[in-house]
Amino acid sequence: MATWIPGFDMNLTFDEIRVPVQVWEDGSVRVGGSRVTLATVLYAFNGGAKPESLLEMFPGIDLADAYHLFGYYLARSDEVAEYLGKCDDEWDRVKAEIDAQPGQRELRERIRARWKEMGLTE
Repeated sequence: MATWIPGFDMNLTFDEIRVPVQVWEDGSVRVGGSRVTLATVLYAFNGGAKPESLLEMFPGIDLADAYHLFGYYLARSDEVAEYLGKCDDEWDRVKAEIDAQPGQRELRERIRARWKEMGLTE
């Protein structure tokens, strides 16, 4: 338990902190003032990325924003999981639309073969 120290002025404020996101006209949710999507950052976090590593991955993200965002995610994981599920559904829809275009399967196979030649993996 904290003890009050007489004569010590406490100038801290405990206002609610805004979650650092913005919703764009297309409905996508972006982090801070960057173009990085919320889903991209949360997938990185779920993959083990720490807030500090996000600065290297996405230079447009502020460290304080990353911590606020992860705090929000941890406090409201059910809501965020539902949002990420919708993102996955949209990704599947777009991927299927792209895959349906002529030549996409052949292009993908050529890219995979080239990666294999270079010793890279998917």
